[in-house]
Amino acid sequence: MLTARALAYTLIASADRQAEIFFRENIHPDLMVIEKIEGKTTILKEQISREMQPWLEMKPSRSHNKVAIIRDAHLMRPEAANALLKTLEEPPLYAIIILVTDENNLLETIVSRCQLLTFKSLKEADIQELLISQGINSRLAEQAARLSQGSPAYALQFVQSGDMG
Repeated sequence: MLTARALAYTLIASADRQAEIFFRENIHPDLMVIEKIEGKTTILKEQISREMQPWLEMKPSRSHNKVAIIRDAHLMRPEAANALLKTLEEPPLYAIIILVTDENNLLETIVSRCQLLTFKSLKEADIQELLISQGINSRLAEQAARLSQGSPAYALQFVQSGDMG
């Protein structure tokens, strides 16, 4: 997700000098993040067909691109995935859709229309070093790295929540 946001920022900021301000507040009009609604276990069709698709049809307001990020895309219900297919087949020229997933179970028809970037898990030692470089004590960094399953984001969540079982 960090990489998706960084890519979105780079694409949008190339034409919008004030993008940093909007990104800091999570309110840039040319960025949309779709994620499961609190209390739900999946991404619903309505989030794709009633929110993202009409939003993508409007031209960018501050940049040359509109970027939609679908976080945990593997959580899309089949109806949502099928609705997304329509947009992926003929997206507007300015639209960039980024699907973020930890699992490899998206519809083949969706995957065939995407450029895949695969990230490998990091070694515990690398995550520990990263945490220590951010001022986290070595014992806590070691515990978080062990629990992180190779994800620096998970390690940071463990540290911030204090929930390391």
